Amino acid sequence: MTVEEAAQTDEPPLRQLVKVLWEERQILGDLLFKLEEAHLLLAARRQSWLPRATVEVQDVLEQLNTVDAKRGRIAAKAGAELGLGDSPSLSEIAGAASEPWKTTLLEHRKALLSTVASIQSATTRNRSALVAHLAAVGDALSMLGVERHQSYGDDNRSAAVPTAKARVLDTRA
Repeated sequence: MTVEEAAQTDEPPLRQLVKVLWEERQILGDLLFKLEEAHLLLAARRQSWLPRATVEVQDVLEQLNTVDAKRGRIAAKAGAELGLGDSPSLSEIAGAASEPWKTTLLEHRKALLSTVASIQSATTRNRSALVAHLAAVGDALSMLGVERHQSYGDDNRSAAVPTAKARVLDTRA
């Protein structure tokens, strides 16, 4: 049964929430896997596959956004049933729930936090690898006579950006 089907049934909101949390954990696992794939491509210097890997990561992120919205709606229903505010956190819902829901929800929360930490680590590692590859490309372009000028990246740190300069290549050499 999908989360959408569960939402249309008379299933208790806490049961629906547990189901959507399983789905979210699966999608987060998929995201971590896709980030690891991208890292392996970077490490193997197989940049030609990076656009495809990026699309796959974006697809998983879209799935995650969809499930996150479902979880928000179901959590609001569960929170209302437990007398909590409009958008209670998973921790608040678990704190107000009776057993076995409390333990189950806290286990999901712990697993979600762990997976998110792994995703953050993979993202940082991939970003570092991309910066290193960009620097290597910049160095190679410099060797070919392409000048670089200073610019700023998304993190407001100074970064060298290559600029093309006109060149004539002697193909007879």
